[in-house]
Amino acid sequence: GGFASVPFSPRVHERIDPRGGYWRGRTDALRFVRVSARGDTVRIVERVAPPRRVTATDRERAVRELTDRFGAGLRIEPEKIPQDMPYWSTFFLDPSFRLWVERFQPPGAVARQQRSWEVYDSSGVYLGVLELPLAGRPTPRLRNDRLIGVMQDELDVPFVVVLEVRLGQ
Repeated sequence: GGFASVPFSPRVHERIDPRGGYWRGRTDALRFVRVSARGDTVRIVERVAPPRRVTATDRERAVRELTDRFGAGLRIEPEKIPQDMPYWSTFFLDPSFRLWVERFQPPGAVARQQRSWEVYDSSGVYLGVLELPLAGRPTPRLRNDRLIGVMQDELDVPFVVVLEVRLGQ
């Protein structure tokens, strides 16, 4: 036996904040909460966006990916698959305390294609979207205006890249 997550299910992610405490978000909302070391809510970063519906094709791809990975004996209950896709798949905090949020890509997306990264400044203001070919895992790192991450070539072989990024302070 084994365990596989239900496709498109919301997940909670947490990231440590170097100033103390941590950030928490659920993938089914564009809402991130900074919690202090004492457990107090310090900041809420939130943006409203329309949901993206899970289509029949999305469901079929997700089920096929799971069946390919875990075998034909995998039992999937279609009614447990949510109607809406997650808004995002991962996030990280850069040294200037900006939030970088990778928009969710449905199963079947090509690993080497551009990915959308929403950026919020340290006070929670939405700065916009950067289209970058960086995977969300491992989590990219930003240091000294250099974004370090992993891309994949045309044979889907991963390699490390360093990109220069200039964001307004």
